[in-house]
Amino acid sequence: MQKQSNKAIHNRDNSNYALKKVLVEVEKYKSRLKIAKSLIGTDKPKETVNSSLMNPIYVGLAAILAVVIFGKTFDKKHIEI
Repeated sequence: MQKQSNKAIHNRDNSNYALKKVLVEVEKYKSRLKIAKSLIGTDKPKETVNSSLMNPIYVGLAAILAVVIFGKTFDKKHIEI
């Protein structure tokens, strides 16, 4: 009976030791993953409006509106003359 008890305690100690080793390995991999993520930059970039892209769009729209508005007034003046 004593031998079985000692064997059970020994097996439990071995299991606890193996579990602790695995937990240490998990923590190592977690820290490596965290470092890799920070190097890769997996965070979603914040959506920002690129003003250099918006300016040509506004200029283009303004040009189209100017042609439409002033084109009609020039056509009316041309017809009256």
